[in-house]
Amino acid sequence: MRAPTPSSVVLGIGLVLLTLPACANRQRRAGDEPVPLDTTSLVVLGGTDADPLFGVVGAAIVGDHIVVADGGSHTLRFYTMDGELDAVVGGEGGGPGEFRRMMWLQEVGGYVFVFDPNLTRVSEFSGAGDLIGSVNVVPVGAYGCAWPVGMFPDHSILVLASTRCVGGMGQATAYRDTIPLLRYDPKGELLDSLGAYVQTEIYAGTFGDLHIMWELPLGRTSALVVRGWRYYVIQNDEALVVVHDTTGATVRALHDEIRQPPSITPDDVAAVRERLLPPEMPNRNQLREIVEQIPIPSTPPPYGWFGKRWLTMLRVSHDGDVWALEFGGLPGSLPVWTVFGSDGSRRGRVSANEELDILDANDSLVLVHRWNDLDVETVELRRIRW
Repeated sequence: MRAPTPSSVVLGIGLVLLTLPACANRQRRAGDEPVPLDTTSLVVLGGTDADPLFGVVGAAIVGDHIVVADGGSHTLRFYTMDGELDAVVGGEGGGPGEFRRMMWLQEVGGYVFVFDPNLTRVSEFSGAGDLIGSVNVVPVGAYGCAWPVGMFPDHSILVLASTRCVGGMGQATAYRDTIPLLRYDPKGELLDSLGAYVQTEIYAGTFGDLHIMWELPLGRTSALVVRGWRYYVIQNDEALVVVHDTTGATVRALHDEIRQPPSITPDDVAAVRERLLPPEMPNRNQLREIVEQIPIPSTPPPYGWFGKRWLTMLRVSHDGDVWALEFGGLPGSLPVWTVFGSDGSRRGRVSANEELDILDANDSLVLVHRWNDLDVETVELRRIRW
C-alpha cells in the first residue's frame, strides 16, 4: 500500500484545484530476465452485469475467501476461491460497517481491516464478513491530521501524523514533507513515536486565481506497507526498501544494485506534460501554461509508475516477499517488479504484458487488478512461473 499524503490527500497523478481566496520452488532464476505472470487467470471476479466492480481499492486472500473492497458500491465483497460471490457487506453511509470512502484494505490474522478517511475510522470484519468492531483514529497534541496506514498482528495501528492538512500556497515549488510516524493501540490511543516518514515529492504553487498541487511528475514517490510485525518503506532516493520493526528500528535494507533507472528523453517529457492535461480537464488552456513550468527530472526514481493507471509501488506477500514496482508507465513500457525474498535476498523480477496492479500475493500466486479496453474492472488470480 502506498501511504497517503496527509497534507493534500493527493494520490496517483493527482491535482487539486482551489479557487482563491481560499511453497513452490523459491530458488532464484538464472540471469535477470523477468519471469512473466500467466496471461490466463485461474479465477476472475467482477466484470459482469450481475457482478460489476468499479473503483477497486484493494483485495486480499483471507482464509478460503478472496475479499475485494469495491469503492464504487462502498462494499466488501467476499468470494470463494472458485470465484462465487458468497457475501456482500457494507454500503454507503456512516453506520456500523458502512463506508463514506475506502482508502485501503488489509488482512491480519484472518481478519479484514478497512480504513475510511471520511469517517476517520478503521473497521474490522471476520473472514466471513461479520463486523467485529471499529476504532476511530484522531489526531493528538499539535497534529491536525492522523492517517492510518496499516495494522500489526496485535491490532495496533501505524499512523502518519501531520500539522498541515492542506498544502501551503505561494510561489511555485517542489518539496517533500517529513512527518512523524506514530503507533496507536487497538483502542485508538497513542502508544509511541516510531520516527519520521519522508513523503512523496509535491509540486505546488499559486497561479492567478488557481492553486495547484501535483505529485511532481517523475518525482520521488514514497510508499509504506505493514505486514506482520514489520513495516516496509520506499523513499526513492535510491533503489532501496528499508524494513523496520514495531519500535521503528531498522531490521534490514533491501538494496537493488543491479538495475539502473532509464534517462528521460524529450519525447518522454512531452508525453508527461500531455498526460497531465486530459481533454476533459476544466481550465485546460490556463493549466497548459502552468504544466509547461513544472520541472521534470532528467532521471526518474528507481520505483513507481507514471502510466494511465495508478499502480501500487510496494507490496509484501503472505510469505514475506517484497514486491517493488520498477519505474515505468512512459510510452512503450510495461510493469516489471523486483522481488526480494523474506530473507532479504534479491529473488528476481516478474513482468506483466499489460498495465495491471498487484493487490496480494503468496509464493506462487498473485491477485491482480485489471482493466480491459473499455475500462471494465476485474480482480483476477494468476500464477507466477518461477
